[in-house]
Amino acid sequence: SFDFDNKSIIIIGPNTAGKSNLIESIYLLSAGKSFRAEKDLQMVKIGNSEEVKEFYEKMPFPNDIINIHKNTITFKELERHRWILNSIPHRKIKENSKILDIGCGTGEMSIFLSQFGKVIGTDFSENSIKIANYVKNKMNLNNVVFFCDDITNTKITGKFDYIFCMGVLHHIPEVERALENIKKMMDSKSLAVLCVYNKYGRFLSDLRWRYISRINKERYEDLINHPYQIKYTQRQFTHLLKKNGFEIVNIWRNVPEVLRLVTGRGMTMTFCVRKLR
Repeated sequence: SFDFDNKSIIIIGPNTAGKSNLIESIYLLSAGKSFRAEKDLQMVKIGNSEEVKEFYEKMPFPNDIINIHKNTITFKELERHRWILNSIPHRKIKENSKILDIGCGTGEMSIFLSQFGKVIGTDFSENSIKIANYVKNKMNLNNVVFFCDDITNTKITGKFDYIFCMGVLHHIPEVERALENIKKMMDSKSLAVLCVYNKYGRFLSDLRWRYISRINKERYEDLINHPYQIKYTQRQFTHLLKKNGFEIVNIWRNVPEVLRLVTGRGMTMTFCVRKLR
């Protein structure tokens, strides 16, 4: 805690002690933006789609549970992904649903979702899909299919009851093209669950991960050294969804952003949406 004088304050400390971080967090809390740039987009780590693809070819993700050296993998291990249902009404998926998991990576969430219906998991990383298919075969699953696809130039046709796109859109430079393609795969009853980084929730979590990078190198690289990522405020992403013809049904972790900033919790936001047009 800090006890600030109401007249003048001098902050003294050695290099890398966090003086600038303290000042920026105070400014961000009071002004709602960073003093480092005039526009939010100037704070984005800019890359392109090819760089993102190359990143995941070298470092398939997620890697928290799936390990190709394991002898057995069970649904019990994958229960940690049940949080992805929290934004859906009644937190329940209808039985025998058609489900699409966009940006499925190594397939953990797709396999979790396969207990509710037929699942298609797609990713543009060939190495991630190889791992996903390995695990699928190891578990003897016949109701989940994995193949390579790019949501900005998708070859998928047809409609789905549920579409999941978790932790993907904030890594896509052509995000509006991705949203348009998602909308094409929905009908009036379909629900899409979209999870993205929150600008304020990431502030303290980024600082923590810089100090604990050895615990999980892949997750550290995905959070800190990713070639392209954008961190949205809730207002920004809400505007983006409405602009592209979506109605918000529910938001999980719908908390004041000042709490995200001061607690460092809630680094992502999960929106459940249906299409309007």
